[in-house]
Amino acid sequence: MKQGATGKDYAEELWNQSLVGLMFGTWTIDYALGGDGEPDPDKIDASHLEAVCPQPQEIKEIPFDDRFLQAPRRFLLDMSVDDRVVVAFNDAIHIGTIGEGFLRDPNGSREPYGEYFKCRPVQDKKSFPLEELPGSYRLLTSAGRSAIQRTHAYRELVNLLDVSNSAKEVEDAVRGTSNTRFLDMLSDKQWEVVSEQYLRDTIGLRSLLLAVGGTLKSIDIYGVDGNGKRVLAQCKNDSKAWTVNRLEELISGIPTNSEDRLYFFCRGGVEQGDREPGCTVVDGRDIVGWLDNDPDYAEQLKAL
Repeated sequence: MKQGATGKDYAEELWNQSLVGLMFGTWTIDYALGGDGEPDPDKIDASHLEAVCPQPQEIKEIPFDDRFLQAPRRFLLDMSVDDRVVVAFNDAIHIGTIGEGFLRDPNGSREPYGEYFKCRPVQDKKSFPLEELPGSYRLLTSAGRSAIQRTHAYRELVNLLDVSNSAKEVEDAVRGTSNTRFLDMLSDKQWEVVSEQYLRDTIGLRSLLLAVGGTLKSIDIYGVDGNGKRVLAQCKNDSKAWTVNRLEELISGIPTNSEDRLYFFCRGGVEQGDREPGCTVVDGRDIVGWLDNDPDYAEQLKAL
């Protein structure tokens, strides 16, 4: 609930008033509602809103168009009563559900452009201090930069917050999950971290000067093994198996030499084919077996 990507964050102020909302212009919620008090899709339209509530030049320069209004449309039209919402502030994660109705900003317009929040009530609120939650929850606070975002990658983690009443309950639940289910809970970034640690344990991987994931287009892990051979790995957090053809297409774009060790990490693995895929495949079963053989580390991975 920030004003732009880097502006002031109003999440705490609204949450304490049992509200969630977003801005996206100087128009108020009234301009978007029909006669029944519900959002009217035809009114959450750049041409309509500009006609009834002309936007200041600074907002027009963004520009103020239907693409700019995608987030308000999702918030007002697609989110339903009882949908779960998660916000983060004051080193804590806060969770609640959307209530009935669409409300004006109770705090007036916001500087510097005179924007108003378009609000919805939030109920059944709970809060969990980050320092008391397993480390994986810290990624929830940086899950994306969108004004409103579905947390598909962290669905299982959010579900545990939903059914728990304290951080201790969450920790116990995560600690008690099987290694197989734990892998299902991982985000793409967490799968990359686990894959890297697997290589450290199994082949003595030592990282070179590239961060894991996101640095190179076709490589997520870059390093050398215990014998000094270069290691290249691509990580895909897919639950379904890849075909050999699809994998071959992926690795064909990776420049390698004959001495390199090339790995493909995929939770669902690779379908059996009539030929070898040209790299070492590590699937979810391999990772589960590795964690099963090191229960202390598996518990630390889940709970710390």
